[in-house]
Amino acid sequence: MHRPWREFKAPNGKKYYYNTETKKTQWEKPIFKPESTKTANSDISTFQKRVADEKLEAVFVVPLLNDWKLVICNNGSRFFSDPTGKPQHHLDDPQCAELLEYLDKDKLVTLIGFARGYMSNSVSADSVYDQLIEEILFIKQDMQVDDGENSNPESESEGEVNETVNEEQDLEQDLEQDSQLIDTLNDLSEDFNTDSTSNIQQFIKLFDSYGLDKFSTWKREMRKVEKDPAFFLVKDDQLREELFEKWCCGDHEGDVGSIDDEDSMSATDDEVELEPTKYHYLSHIVNKSEIEDDTIYEDIRTNQKALFKELRIKDFVKTKKEQQKFVSKLLFYYKKFSLEQRKEVFRKEIDKHALTIKKCLDKNQDDAETYLSKERFDAVMKSNDAFAVETALLQLENLIDIHGDMHSIQETPEYYVLGIKDKTVELFNILRTLHYGQ
Repeated sequence: MHRPWREFKAPNGKKYYYNTETKKTQWEKPIFKPESTKTANSDISTFQKRVADEKLEAVFVVPLLNDWKLVICNNGSRFFSDPTGKPQHHLDDPQCAELLEYLDKDKLVTLIGFARGYMSNSVSADSVYDQLIEEILFIKQDMQVDDGENSNPESESEGEVNETVNEEQDLEQDLEQDSQLIDTLNDLSEDFNTDSTSNIQQFIKLFDSYGLDKFSTWKREMRKVEKDPAFFLVKDDQLREELFEKWCCGDHEGDVGSIDDEDSMSATDDEVELEPTKYHYLSHIVNKSEIEDDTIYEDIRTNQKALFKELRIKDFVKTKKEQQKFVSKLLFYYKKFSLEQRKEVFRKEIDKHALTIKKCLDKNQDDAETYLSKERFDAVMKSNDAFAVETALLQLENLIDIHGDMHSIQETPEYYVLGIKDKTVELFNILRTLHYGQ
């Protein structure tokens, strides 16, 4: 039932009651039938019935004050449930508005993400919701303390109550100003409802800000940024991953870190054009995939469809059958071997060709001195520049004539059991040992 009566405290601490409809004031507590206490689930059920025509689904119900509740729906929009259970677009309660002013907006934003179906491995929706409820309880206590400190112990006549009521009426008239906070919350929803160019740009900036690893997977790296409010500027999980992969494969601009122009990792006009090996990009895709015991080629292709297109896999491995055959062999190592074990597999494969590699290094003394410079190589690896690291690998492969005398190694899965970054490090260390005998 509707509850128009509001409870206030006079300066002497005595409670009085004001009817927002009749404007009547009285000392006696109005008699009304109290509503039964509702659980979060029953609140959601009631709200769903009232907004069924809007095809909304309430996911989270946050209790505020005076039986008001903040309801977060599955599309990220928010409404208020008044004391009668009716959905309202505006919050007609000054105490609740004050409470919301102090509430952690980041937690609300996170709940919005969960309401839309966002999944996280590092934080649960229940934990965020519980933290928000705990924070509300603390704010309520602080507000009660403030009310107690502001009260005047001196007695007040019944006539003075009317003056206080007038102040409360003025406060009621200022509700439109208080609702600006709610408008801000609603504007927040609109920001997250559209993957605009501005939102996408701010989202991509997170990758550099948090120093994400361009050679890792999105599932691993997103844990570093998922608590940042800007993470929810892009609401589609697939689009987030596609943006990350494009960032990882982004065009190289400018020099890397403090590397001098004369020592640049990019090829000069006098150098042979760098060409990746046959399975270079296909193995890179496998390395960036989340691999389970039951993962097969079709899973890789389906989940990494954007990368297959971005890296033009068909230009290197023509048929689907050949792609499937190679990926199946590679998946064996990823499923059965740890990273350290795969590094050992790679070293053993290179060691089989040690004599041929040594001859190539002796034949290309000048290039070997350049590309096997530890200072130069360390600068590239610290840059976190995917293009520079990949270029370093291709230059090392050219150094051992991988498209000539060492061509056969391109066909062996064991040469591809590592990702680009790990392979570059391992190959560099092996070549330095062979060349300098260290």
